[in-house]
Amino acid sequence: MGLMAVDHHSSDDEPVPHLAGAAEPHLAEPHLQERVTQAMMLAQSGDPIGCLELVDQLLPELNAPVRSELRARALYARAVAWHWAGNNDRALAAADELLEMTRASGMALWESNALSMRASQRILSGEVDAGMRDLVTAEIFLEGAAGDPLTASYAHTGVAVAYDQLRLYELALPHFLEALRLEPTDGWMPEGRAIDLLNLAEFHLRWALELDSVDQHADALLKSSMAERYAARCAVEAERLPRDRWVRGAAVLLGCAQAHGGQADAAIERLQANLPALDELGLLADAAFARLFLALAHERSGDLPSAAAAVEQAAARLPEHAGWSLEASVRHARARIVVAGCAASGAGHAMEYADMMARAVWEQRLRTLKTAQALLSVERIRSERDAITEASHQDPLTGVGNRRRLDRELRELRDAPTLPGRWVAALMIDVDRFKQTNDVLGHLAGDTVLREVAGMLTAHARAKDVVVRTGGDEFVVLLVDTDLDEATAIAERLLTTSERLGVGLAAPQAPVTLSIGVAAALDLLDTDALLAQADRAMYEAKRAGGGRVRVTT
Repeated sequence: MGLMAVDHHSSDDEPVPHLAGAAEPHLAEPHLQERVTQAMMLAQSGDPIGCLELVDQLLPELNAPVRSELRARALYARAVAWHWAGNNDRALAAADELLEMTRASGMALWESNALSMRASQRILSGEVDAGMRDLVTAEIFLEGAAGDPLTASYAHTGVAVAYDQLRLYELALPHFLEALRLEPTDGWMPEGRAIDLLNLAEFHLRWALELDSVDQHADALLKSSMAERYAARCAVEAERLPRDRWVRGAAVLLGCAQAHGGQADAAIERLQANLPALDELGLLADAAFARLFLALAHERSGDLPSAAAAVEQAAARLPEHAGWSLEASVRHARARIVVAGCAASGAGHAMEYADMMARAVWEQRLRTLKTAQALLSVERIRSERDAITEASHQDPLTGVGNRRRLDRELRELRDAPTLPGRWVAALMIDVDRFKQTNDVLGHLAGDTVLREVAGMLTAHARAKDVVVRTGGDEFVVLLVDTDLDEATAIAERLLTTSERLGVGLAAPQAPVTLSIGVAAALDLLDTDALLAQADRAMYEAKRAGGGRVRVTT
């Protein structure tokens, strides 16, 4: 990752900005939100230690389920901080922690963020195949996810950065653009748009460098002109921000773009004025990147000694975590500049070898691009197939499972090798006087009642429980690892909660109550018997007047 690539259509079209207005999460807890925001700002502004200390203070306060969004952001900030501290192992562990939390909470956007962060760390560690699999999965998750725009912007940036690490520019660009489009114009991360613009500027410059290395100079100039455009826009955004870093970053990338575009004198002046700030901030990779373009500006102005000095400084100051792409660009530029100033007979052959290697690396990049595109196609087909399968197991009115889903779950439970010694309970639930509700209030009101019942059951279900609508006004809840006493207590709680159902219908002549039958079995040898027992208990509750729980005997 380069200069500012931390905030995160296959053309360079301008994205339409996302307008502020969507409610940010947990506005009732602004003190926590402000501190989580501060943690992310510290991670992105080159203070990973400050970020890590703040996150350690925050996490104990973010354990409540209602604070899961803020906890996810704090964990993400921790992963970013460890990345910028150069500790891939800790960054990978932080990504795994975020992934575990998001999978348990069903937070698809944050799961995409966690997967792309893990992909980045794996790629940096040389585990390219594993990183590619994570990255493709992250993109598939992102395609079907919904959530607040800022989290989506993070997710697109994470995918873009990982593709950029693999030099798959064609796949990275749409995500960088979408991240900018989604970034709120007046959100709670004021640096967001500046960071997105810096990402796009640096990204296009890296692309331009590699295009130059394979003699695609016209395309390279188009990329550097786009970089200049984004850097200039970032300079305007940065003027509104309190931190000088973004102003400096925009100035440096603008100078880099000018160097590539042939404005040598302006580039030299701008880069020399701002390079000391990068050195003072300890941004070694960013400074090496800038010195690479300073060398290019000196080369194009005809000052080969200054060009050689700048590229030697870039090579000498490359940090270990700079990334293969930057190191390759610096080495290639150094070879080119040395050859340009050398009259030795073998110098030309050395440059021929460097160019041959650059072309071989480009061809390898194209093969990787085809592999990634093929993986994406396969995963999209698999995702669509899974979605069709899931839809066939879902009740379209209420969104819970249907009878086909119940049959599948019972079959899998019965055949599971871990079943012996485990309790499985079933709650058979019927909406009392449902026909009366339909007759008095109409079928739309009846549908509302069914959706409310399904929502209430789902809200009280654990991750391993299964809620289905078997037809009409009947529901079944499968409770795994739950004996008869526990299942009865759960049924009683559901009955109490159900007293609030249908309140908005304002129809005392058609009250909503439930009859619940409870049954349980050890080992679940006969699934039909379990459901039959729960069904008999439910009808006993109805015959007793409804609005009660009955347990199988």
